[in-house]
Amino acid sequence: MRRQVLFVGLICVAFLVNAQEEKTIDLDEVTIQASSIIRKKDRQLIFPSKDQVRRSMDGLDLTRRMSLPRLWVDPNTKSISMANGNVQLRINGVLASSLEVAALSPEDIKRVEYHDNPGLRYGEGIDIVLDYITIKRTSGGNLGVDLSHQLNTFWMADYIYGKYNRGRSEFSLSSFANGHRYKEAWQDRKEIFHTPDGTFQRTQEGIPGRDYEMYWTTTANYNYTKDDDYFLNAKLNFYYYDYPHNYSSALLRNSESKMTTDLIDNNKSLNTRPSLDLYYFRKLPRKQSLAVNVVGTYSNTDSRHTYREELESIPLTDIYTKVDGKRYSVIGEGIYEKELETGRISAGLKHTQAYTDNVYSGSGDYTTHMTESESYMYAQYVGTWKKLVYNVGLGASRNYLSQENSGSYNRWYFRPQVTLTYTINEVLSARYRYTLRNVNPSLSELSNVEQWIDSLQVRRGNPGLSPFLYHNNAVEFHVNTAKVKAGFTFSYQYQPRMVMEETLYDVSRGLFIRTYDNQRSFHRFTPELYLNYSPFGDYLRMNISGGLNHFQSNGNSYSHTYTDPFYVISLNSDVKNFNFNLLIYKRSYSFSGETSREADRFNRLGIGYRIGKVQLSASFSTQFTSSACYRSKNLSAIAPYVTDQRFGDIYPGFEIGFSYHLDFGRKYKSVDRKLYNSDNESGILNSRK
Repeated sequence: MRRQVLFVGLICVAFLVNAQEEKTIDLDEVTIQASSIIRKKDRQLIFPSKDQVRRSMDGLDLTRRMSLPRLWVDPNTKSISMANGNVQLRINGVLASSLEVAALSPEDIKRVEYHDNPGLRYGEGIDIVLDYITIKRTSGGNLGVDLSHQLNTFWMADYIYGKYNRGRSEFSLSSFANGHRYKEAWQDRKEIFHTPDGTFQRTQEGIPGRDYEMYWTTTANYNYTKDDDYFLNAKLNFYYYDYPHNYSSALLRNSESKMTTDLIDNNKSLNTRPSLDLYYFRKLPRKQSLAVNVVGTYSNTDSRHTYREELESIPLTDIYTKVDGKRYSVIGEGIYEKELETGRISAGLKHTQAYTDNVYSGSGDYTTHMTESESYMYAQYVGTWKKLVYNVGLGASRNYLSQENSGSYNRWYFRPQVTLTYTINEVLSARYRYTLRNVNPSLSELSNVEQWIDSLQVRRGNPGLSPFLYHNNAVEFHVNTAKVKAGFTFSYQYQPRMVMEETLYDVSRGLFIRTYDNQRSFHRFTPELYLNYSPFGDYLRMNISGGLNHFQSNGNSYSHTYTDPFYVISLNSDVKNFNFNLLIYKRSYSFSGETSREADRFNRLGIGYRIGKVQLSASFSTQFTSSACYRSKNLSAIAPYVTDQRFGDIYPGFEIGFSYHLDFGRKYKSVDRKLYNSDNESGILNSRK
């Protein structure tokens, strides 16, 4: 069936391509097509049409109308994402969030630079980079508010922003709040335990309870630009995340004892993270440039876990864990670039220094102190030979980690990257890419800590873990015409000695140990197809992407396979002041070690109406089951389980939105920022199921 669908899809693409008649103009290394796309050696420059700019409310709305390949925009959550992969957003080279893109005026966006083969400087694990190049202002500014609320339950996503320009300076301030208060949240769980004395089953039947979560971020930003000569950016961020009530109450049944006990499993967490980001760009003579970026971050985490089993109000198991975590980090990076007649060369140096202290108390008392550093240097060259564009990079990294009372490691790794792109004709192109990089175990996996999960299980870190290598190969074919953008990708990932989970049984303690080790290997095979088709311009835009992930996880004592399809079908239509949109979505699930993690799939139908500077919207969301379900399934030979985290009051969902954007002032050209760094690590070992 899947082969038939793929075959039909390829036939449709071929038919649509043959149906197009487009006019192209060759300009040396670039080709300008009727679809307003300029092809560079390592990216595409995509220009919005005047009609798209006129109809759009903000930068996010414009992105949706531009219908970029493999991407979809969710106006309710104000996000840009992929069905299978990671997207990085930038504004004039500065790493940005989708909220900052939403704060852009459509009239300010000159073009969007689309990188579907990001270079070494963009970091690891990034599949697509969108860089919004804008025309900046010398006076005036903008103000805006964007509100989204769900009617059938408490869910909100509110954003307010403002920007002011004076001469060469620009000041901006923004704040975003997102949260929910679900009243029908519960967890069902089925576990089977195999011990030397026999096998028994434990079943957890969840009772609906409360689930509260709140996320808030504020950013103050200052830019100073002098023509194209230099650019200074200072950004102060404050991140606040509060999960005060992740509450699970259930009836717990044990096949061995035949008893039914009351279970209370409550988790709370609070994280605050201020950071200061300084960036400087300088243009040098002879087509050279230099950029420097320094980021300092402080993170504070307070996490608490309560697990209690009771029989007729008499405690049978009482576990309490409290974790106080602090992390300090500084990231510095510099990059040099020079344009040559035959291509472009770039070189960079990056260093990360971090200190992490976590104090565990309650049912187990531990203190961890970790010092980590990573130095990374690289060089990359992009050039052409006839119809071939080659992108070759080589990096070297030094990784150091020291954990108090647990030893340390100090290793060097090489990180090559090769991309070959061949232009078959004005419409068709083919590409091969290979990347090798080093992956470090997370700090929580390395922690010399043991945390109780429940009365039968503990989770334990492993300070003896080693970094491992990540190989990625991909072959791509792309079709690009005025109305049709389509492509097929087949990628293969291979990670020998990957850090993955394993489950052991401690006979002396009668406990199952959930821990980590460097396992034999991990493989992922992914065929993926995408199609963007606009047969009637903005009257109908189709954005379809989908594929299949096939995983092979080979542990030291286990072997598992897992296959998962994913897809996104997005239809958008603009008729006068109305916008209609339909989304059918199933994200790619994850699988690693012995555990798969699945999220809900859903459909959404929306309508929007614009009145001057105001846009009103409404949408209806539903899914394929009676409640939202997030499933974790473990395939351990001695302690498998299936956990369903359910929310009964999310679907069907009715959302309403209100947006207002006021724009004023005149404009001037900006300089592109080349670097951005951030630190989101905490190093805390989780005791939750």
